[in-house]
Amino acid sequence: MDNLTHTLFGYAMARAGAERWSRGATATLILSANLPDAEALFQPDLGPGSYLIQHRGLSHSFVGIAILSIAFPMVVWLIAGFRRRPPSSTSTGPPLRWLGLFAATAVGLASHLFLDWLNTYGIRLLLPFDDRFFYGDIAYIIDPWMWLLLAAAGAWQPRRKIPGDVFWALTAIGTSLVVVLTGRAGATVLALWFVGLVLVLLGRARHWGSPRISDACLLLVFLHLSVLFGCGSHAANLGRRDLLARGIRIEALMTTPAPAVPWRWTVLAQGPERLYRAGIDTLEGAVGSWESVPRNLDDPRLDAIRDTLAWRALEVFYRFPYVEPGIGSPVWLRDARYSWGEWEGFSDLKVPLPPDN
Repeated sequence: MDNLTHTLFGYAMARAGAERWSRGATATLILSANLPDAEALFQPDLGPGSYLIQHRGLSHSFVGIAILSIAFPMVVWLIAGFRRRPPSSTSTGPPLRWLGLFAATAVGLASHLFLDWLNTYGIRLLLPFDDRFFYGDIAYIIDPWMWLLLAAAGAWQPRRKIPGDVFWALTAIGTSLVVVLTGRAGATVLALWFVGLVLVLLGRARHWGSPRISDACLLLVFLHLSVLFGCGSHAANLGRRDLLARGIRIEALMTTPAPAVPWRWTVLAQGPERLYRAGIDTLEGAVGSWESVPRNLDDPRLDAIRDTLAWRALEVFYRFPYVEPGIGSPVWLRDARYSWGEWEGFSDLKVPLPPDN
């Protein structure tokens, strides 16, 4: 998921009660909810395919979060120790507690893995022992309804401060620009978005916040994800049945929702020789027209790039790989999750052939 969702989820959990675990628990939760993505700062560019191999690496695994759950609260403890409150402090906040910081870190890291697992990109939970990806296929990488619910959990507070007002105003503007300018939201979605946004800002202005409200917003997030899971399962069944009725053997199948429209899904299926893609409306139970592309994994040019990082990316990262037909250099590797037809995706790799080929 996007880092705004990770941040809002961490803050929502703090507002729901985790902020009482220790002094600094809120900041620890927010930072640890984003911490696994800091791996990008330490990943060198080794050539085409290196990002796909390295991204969501050890920091997104059980071993990685176990290490970070111990190391990060130690860093926070040492930093906070220099600002330790004197015994005479009249503050009503919680004292600095190691276990509280550890719990906040562990929960924040776990939330990051959970949210990243939800989409079609997946995470490699078993690194360094097994580099297979695990996929939720439930949520789109950006979900505006989660933004609204998590924003309500964090923005609604009994007391307000000007920096917080500025942050939430900028967040409202930025997210609205994303929703509007992507051009994927219809009139109904836009209307619902702005009604929800007004409610979030009104709730902050009128001090509606409480831990119980934050709990309720988090519960609504999980209810929303449950609805997505049900719709996605229904879409997968509709697509599978339709393909089988056409006599097409299915080796693998995935679904992904349309942004902000939980009843509209895209189904992607792999057959022995071709990949198939169609849109599905789960409310109407309607399957759209199928498009297909040849996989071309028997392209003889692939033999020349088997020792490259790009080939390793195809083996590890690509879930629905296919090779664009062509002659000579370069070899165009594609993953149908993010690249189809004229639409090129971030995972496309155009690999030059060695000079002797």
